[in-house]
Amino acid sequence: MWSYGTRGVVHQILLADTTLYAVDDRGWVYAMDARTGESHWARRVAYTDARPWLGILPGTDPGLYLTGDKLYALYSATGEERWRLDITALGTPAVSHQAVCCVARDTDGRNLDELTLVEPYLGERITLDRMSLARSVVGERDSFTAPAVADDGTIVLGGRGGVVHGLDLVKHGIGVADARDHKILRLPGHARFSPAAPLVTQGIAYLGTATKGGLVAVDLNSMKDIWTRRLGLDGETWSTPAVGDRHDRYGLVYATGYASVHAVDRSTGEPAWNYYHGSPTPSSPAVANDVLYVLTRSGELIALDAREGGPALARRAYAPFGGGPVPAPVAAHGLVHFATADRVLRAVPQARARAT
Repeated sequence: MWSYGTRGVVHQILLADTTLYAVDDRGWVYAMDARTGESHWARRVAYTDARPWLGILPGTDPGLYLTGDKLYALYSATGEERWRLDITALGTPAVSHQAVCCVARDTDGRNLDELTLVEPYLGERITLDRMSLARSVVGERDSFTAPAVADDGTIVLGGRGGVVHGLDLVKHGIGVADARDHKILRLPGHARFSPAAPLVTQGIAYLGTATKGGLVAVDLNSMKDIWTRRLGLDGETWSTPAVGDRHDRYGLVYATGYASVHAVDRSTGEPAWNYYHGSPTPSSPAVANDVLYVLTRSGELIALDAREGGPALARRAYAPFGGGPVPAPVAAHGLVHFATADRVLRAVPQARARAT
């Protein structure tokens, strides 16, 4: 339906209403109409070898937050910079009206990572009244997942050794917060989580694991694990899981394995279907109108029936990716939006699920 050439290889796509945002490996950020591909603006923000990642707070200004060698806040309508902080942040930030949350290199040179909170409008670090955040959520280099924020503002992230953190913040004015409740769950036998952010929905966090089982469901209210499910033969997932949209009728959660796609029951973790193919599938899945979309490292876009799985409804090959991350597709407005390694953003019509 439309295509858009980018300066670098896009590794992340996000949607806010009708605006599509993308960021590439050269530090360029793009905003365009998701329906037509018309460019709103394009701006190079990060000048660094650290791969930048985007977070969105829709309906606010600044509404875009970019990690990398620094933490940037951008006006979503123009791409202009609002503020920046000297924080070397890793992965996608989780953004709420209370805070911008990111995993950052510590400032003491100890080769550690820590969860850092920043006031979203003024760009000031948030300090906690009753506890030091650096002492509460700190670990070895590359030991944390990216954070996620639940609907009630709880910050969720996983750490090395199968530790799940749930941090409930109460904001007290500008730049000060109270860690009212910091819950920790230690899962036995899980040495490493996927670096991708957990999926948090309806009080449940779904975390992908890279060892011993592929998907874990955690009740954030009781901070207890509900189920653990090994995902097929490869038994691992490296991306954020997905659930269906508001029209979803099946109650499934979807995750990608090494070269496979899986659907399991949200309540029990029981497998619904598995789909295997020949190429690694590191992208997160996208679901719309009973169809599941994944993008493989070989550059193949695959559409699957979200209820039944394979065989594929549709598949088409584009330019293969190298060793970098593969962006998750975005399905909205009757289109599937995805990026390919030939530096092109594309939109194609959504597939149709089989009648059952």
